Amino acid sequence: MPACPKNCIGLGTKINQQGYAAAFFARPDDCTGCAVCAEGCPDVCIEVWR
Repeated sequence: MPACPKNCIGLGTKINQQGYAAAFFARPDDCTGCAVCAEGCPDVCIEVWR
């Protein structure tokens, strides 16, 4: 996913209410906490904790 430089976010098979595939945290051990995903989320639903 382009919103994560470490490819920690994946797209699942579940479809949300807007008709899009729901994202999930695919590789949590590789996350650096850079918050690029939170800045790029159009629904403002990602919160990064360090």
